[in-house]
Amino acid sequence: MAGTLTSDLEQKINITSGKAGNFIFIKANRSNYLNIAEVKVYGILPQQPIIKSSVVESFASFYKGEVVGKLDVLDHQGDPLTYEILNNNVPFSINDNGEFILTGSVQEGESYTFDVKVSDNHSHESVKTITITIAHDNPPVIKLLGDKIVSIIKGASFDARKYVEAIDDVDGNITSEIEIFGTVDTNSVGEYPLTYNVHDRKNQDANPLSREIRVVDSLDDAMQRAFNDESALGLSNKQLIEYMQNHKDNCRDTDYIKCNQLDSILTTFKNLESGNVPIHYPDDLDTEYGSYDRTTTVNGENAKTAYYDGIRNLRDMLEKLSFYRSDIFDEGDNVNFIKAAILLGDKYRENIHYPMDKVKDALAFSKALYADYSVTINRTQQKAQRDLGHYAVSSDNFANITTTDVTKTYDGWGYYHDKQSSGYYILPGEPVTIKRTDSSSTHAIVQVNMFRNNISIWGENKNYTMPRYIASKSVRIDAGEEKTITSPYGGVIFVGIRQDQSVTLELHNVAQHPILRFGDGITYEKARDFYKAIVDGPYTVFDMIARSKLELHYTREQFMHALKVLNPNTDEQSGAEDTYNYLKPLEEFFFNDPYKQSGFRDSVSFGELPEYVKTFCKKLDSKGSENITQLCVDPQIHHRKQRQHFIAEWNAACGTGCAGNPIDTGEWMDLNHGYVMSHELGHTLQTEKTKIYGGSLYRGFNQYLPNESYFKIL
Repeated sequence: MAGTLTSDLEQKINITSGKAGNFIFIKANRSNYLNIAEVKVYGILPQQPIIKSSVVESFASFYKGEVVGKLDVLDHQGDPLTYEILNNNVPFSINDNGEFILTGSVQEGESYTFDVKVSDNHSHESVKTITITIAHDNPPVIKLLGDKIVSIIKGASFDARKYVEAIDDVDGNITSEIEIFGTVDTNSVGEYPLTYNVHDRKNQDANPLSREIRVVDSLDDAMQRAFNDESALGLSNKQLIEYMQNHKDNCRDTDYIKCNQLDSILTTFKNLESGNVPIHYPDDLDTEYGSYDRTTTVNGENAKTAYYDGIRNLRDMLEKLSFYRSDIFDEGDNVNFIKAAILLGDKYRENIHYPMDKVKDALAFSKALYADYSVTINRTQQKAQRDLGHYAVSSDNFANITTTDVTKTYDGWGYYHDKQSSGYYILPGEPVTIKRTDSSSTHAIVQVNMFRNNISIWGENKNYTMPRYIASKSVRIDAGEEKTITSPYGGVIFVGIRQDQSVTLELHNVAQHPILRFGDGITYEKARDFYKAIVDGPYTVFDMIARSKLELHYTREQFMHALKVLNPNTDEQSGAEDTYNYLKPLEEFFFNDPYKQSGFRDSVSFGELPEYVKTFCKKLDSKGSENITQLCVDPQIHHRKQRQHFIAEWNAACGTGCAGNPIDTGEWMDLNHGYVMSHELGHTLQTEKTKIYGGSLYRGFNQYLPNESYFKIL
C-alpha cells in the first residue's frame, strides 16, 4: 500500500507497508530542513486472519494433553489471535498458539473433520473446515552406531550405550530407555555378545539388535585378526590410523613398497579424519599432475601434499603388488601398513552415496575418492559397494544371479597389452577363482572391465556420479597358478596374453552377462535374444564381439539411447526389432567395411588372404610395377596383431570421443551407419608399414574409410 508525503517543496515519496496503521515520516529537503508528516495507511490487504491450509499435518500421539498438530495462520496486521473449535464431540482442544491438544480417544490412521474460528482483537475473524489425520504410531527403532563388532583393548573403559541409539515416532529419542542384555569384562580377553531392546510408552517393542564386543590384548592382535578376515569390522578409523602410525617405521623398501611414501599416505588419512579436504577441483587433475598445486584444502593448505600425493602413492604401490604378488593379505608384515590402508578404504566405501557435489559434499567426496584409489581385485574377500551410481543401479540387484564354472582356452597375438573379453562377469563382492591349467611359458593377465581410468569425469562443475576406477589393475597368472579375485563393483573379466600362445583358464563362480557374437552375421533372432538379456538382467555393461579383431563394450544407458535415436518411440514391444535395425547397419558399415577396405584378414592366424585382396595385388604387376605384388600381399600389411576395443559410455575420457585403444565414445554410438566411428577406427587400422610421407597417408586413411561408407549409404 502507498501513501504520499508532500512538503512545501512539493516533494513526493512512495510508502510501502505490509501493515495498516499510523506512521510518522521524516525527510530532509534541499534546504536541510526536516519535513515531518503523519500518514495513516489503510490496508488493501485482508484485515481478517487467513487460515492457510485445511489439512493439518499431525503427529503420532495418543496421550491426552499432548500436541497433535498446529494450525497455520497468517495475519497481516500482526494482531493477537484467539482460536475456537466450533463443533462438539471433537477429541481436541486448541490453545492460544493454535496448537491442537488431544483431549479424547483417537485411532491411528483415522481422520477428524471440524470447523475452527480464528479472531483478532479488532473483531475480524475467519472460519475454516479443518481435517486432522492421526499418523500411525510405529514401534521404536534401534540403530547401531558403528560396526556390528567393536574391538576394545584390554583394560580400556567401555560404555555399551555409547554405540547405539533408539528413536520413536512419538517419544522421540529414547536411547536412555534402552535395555542392554549381556555384560563385558574389559579385563578379560574374549568375545562378549550384547543385545539391545527398548519399548515406547505404548509398550511397543523395537526389533532387538545384537553386536559383539571383542576384548583384545593389543591393537596389533585386533589388526592381525582383521588381516586374516580381510575385514576391518570392529575397528574404528582412529584405531586403523593409530596402527599405521605405529608400524610406519618398520617398513623395508622392496620392488613394491616405497617406505618414503608412507608418510604421504598417513597425512592423507589424518586430513580425511579431521575434515581438512580439498575444496577446489581443476578439470585436468589426472592429465597434468602439476595442476594439483592449484587445489586447496579447507584449511588453505596445498591439496597436493595434504591429500593427493597420498592417494596416488597408495594406488601406485597397489598396482605393483596386485600384478606381481598373490593375495595382498597373504603378504608378510612389511605390507601391513598397506593392508590397513586398504581396510580404511573399505570402511569409507560402505558410506558412499551418489551423486556428490565436490564442494558442498567435500568430505564425503574426498573419502569416496580415497576408497576408489584403494581398490585392488587381488584379494579373496571384499564387500560389494552398494551404491554404484551411474555404473549400476545397485549391487543388491545381483543377489539372485546364478553363477557357473567354466574352462576356456584363449589365444594370444603376441602383443602384451592385447586383452580380450573372457565372455564372463564377476559379480560385486563375489570371489572368482581363476586357475591356469596349461603349460605355456607365456604370462597371462586378468583385469575387470576395460574402461579408461578417467571414464568418470569429475572435474570442476561436475558431480561425482560413479566410482573413479571402474577398470581394475591387472593381476598376473602364470602356468599352474591359481588366484582368487574380488571386485566391489563387478564387471566383465578380460584376459591378456603376452605371446603368440594359448592359455587355458578354469573360471569358478562367474556369471554370464549379455554378450552378442556376430559370427556369420546378425539375425533377428540374435538381436531379440540379446535385447531380452539386456532388459531382463541387472548388468550395466555388456559385450559385442564383432570379429576376432574388434570388440565393443556398451553400457546399458548408452545402448538404450542409441535405440531411442533410431526410434523415439522404442519400448519393450519394439525393442527387439529396434535392436536388429540398429545392429544390422552397424555390422555392415562399421564391423565389416573398414576391415574389408583395409584388406585385413579376419582370423587370428595369418592364414590365406581374401580373394579380393589377391586379385587386386595381381593387377598391380600387369602395370609393370616390379615386385609390387609381393609387397602387396605382405602379411605385415594385412594383419594387425592387436584387438581393437570400443567403449560406449556417456562420460568419454575426452568429451564426445577419441581414438586409441580403446576408442572411447560418449555420443557417436547412436550414429548407426558408423561414419564417425569408422573415422576413429581408421586411425588405428593402418599398420606401421603403410605410414608413409611422415604419416600423412595415415592421417588421410581415417577420412577414406568413413567417406566410402557414407557414399555407399547415399
